[in-house]
Amino acid sequence: LQIVIFSIFLGIAINLSGEAANPVKNFFNASYVVVLKFSAIIISFSPYGVFALMAVTAGHYGLQALLPLFKLILTGYLSCFLLGIVYAVALRFISKLNPIHFFKGISNALIVAFSSSSSTGTLPVSIRCATENLGISRSIAGFLLPLGTTLNLNGLAIYLATAVIFAANMYGVHLEFMQYATLLVTIVLTSMGAGGTPGAALIVMGAVMSAIDLPLGAIPIIAGIDRIIDMGMTVANVAGGLFATLFIANNEKEIGNYFIHYLYYSRRIF
Repeated sequence: LQIVIFSIFLGIAINLSGEAANPVKNFFNASYVVVLKFSAIIISFSPYGVFALMAVTAGHYGLQALLPLFKLILTGYLSCFLLGIVYAVALRFISKLNPIHFFKGISNALIVAFSSSSSTGTLPVSIRCATENLGISRSIAGFLLPLGTTLNLNGLAIYLATAVIFAANMYGVHLEFMQYATLLVTIVLTSMGAGGTPGAALIVMGAVMSAIDLPLGAIPIIAGIDRIIDMGMTVANVAGGLFATLFIANNEKEIGNYFIHYLYYSRRIF
């Protein structure tokens, strides 16, 4: 959290410094590109790492340890499915838009998100889906989607909540009301500072568990199935960003006339 707060004030200071801060700004922009390339290298090796982590988990704890992990996976995916229903209901009854067209229009982005487990890596596809399939203006999509990739990580929040409850049950720890309140605040703040890259949840998970004094021994076990859960959570992240962008674009009248007609009056009503 200290890093997140420091980064916010550093960014404000860079913007207030004007042209004199351009070298610093260029340095961070270049570092961002390098980190994305570094993440792509890690992604290429992740299937082997996931296999090794699953083998270690099964070897140390036996096959019986995998059953609770499958329950954790099922809980995470079920939560994302319910989140999708919330998006559909909000589009249909608040924005009066057709949710079927929405999910059909963002399907390419969801497929890339599921296969890559990277919200950041999916960003170009998300912007293309928003502008070409949903008719959202490029100015709105270009501003909100990159912002949502950092701040609107609903899937990550679900992942952290389910993982912490799993760890508490694993160690027989009964969480009190204040611990749940601390967990809520910590998840919201740490999700805003997490990167949209594979494996970021495991790093943030340590901070969340430490905030409520949970042992960190559950993290290596969860790491064995991290990629499986992360794929579904990334889909929720990307869908959430596109939902928020469409919701705001509709309120700001930043959707092309043809798409407004299609979204409103398509006979394939949800």
